[in-house]
Amino acid sequence: MGKALDPKKSQPKETRGEYRTLGIPTIRDRVVQMAVKMTIEPLWEADFSE
Repeated sequence: MGKALDPKKSQPKETRGEYRTLGIPTIRDRVVQMAVKMTIEPLWEADFSE
């Protein structure tokens, strides 16, 4: 398998004036996640719908 890409990082300001790091998945990560979901979901739906 390939190496995971580092997520894009954003630092939104919190209500208390502090910043927190928020990771935003890359397009490639989103495509891989969707492909896995589309592969696994029908199998799980069949198991849990019974």
